[in-house]
Amino acid sequence: GSTNVLGQDRLRYKLHQNLESNGHTIISGTKLSDVTSARRCQGSTPPLTERM
Repeated sequence: GSTNVLGQDRLRYKLHQNLESNGHTIISGTKLSDVTSARRCQGSTPPLTERM
């Protein structure tokens, strides 16, 4: 259930922090609550390699 989704969100949030520390700022000031909405519109978002 929801714990699994929450775990994925935490993992994704960590990934966002790692990318930001590497200089690839996705969303400045990303909050854990924003990760869900960010994942929801990820289908229309091109991969990082394409965006660069």
